[in-house]
Amino acid sequence: MKVIMIKKYQKYNVDEVVEVSDGFGTNFLIKNGYALPLNENNRKKLEIKKEQQKKEFEIKKNDALNLKTEIEKLILNFELKVTNDIIHGSISSKKISQALAEKGFKLEKHTIPHVLITSLGITKIKIKLFKDVEAELRVNVKGIYGK
Repeated sequence: MKVIMIKKYQKYNVDEVVEVSDGFGTNFLIKNGYALPLNENNRKKLEIKKEQQKKEFEIKKNDALNLKTEIEKLILNFELKVTNDIIHGSISSKKISQALAEKGFKLEKHTIPHVLITSLGITKIKIKLFKDVEAELRVNVKGIYGK
């Protein structure tokens, strides 16, 4: 018996067509809502669902590529206090996230890696925007020299 999985169960993934024994398919998977029987109507629904997922994936990937080009044009500027060639403070990923939000870039928390910049100059940070799409953000840290 062939069934379409609608919930993950052990080694079977969602939207996967699997061959199982008649008893297991009917008495457990279908009865408990893990699967639907494979028939022409359910097969068409599965194909439509996969097409929609493919379109959504492409749209999200294109959005991520557009965001990548905008982020790579950007240079974030920060200032740290410097006395006697000793740098006081650091630039964290939280500060970088806040600066990006001020510029209009609303990114998920997990996209910016944990960084702690404690040196002056330009530092490049890889930001994961989507599967196989990474942007390189430039962060410029300048020193404010004082006594």
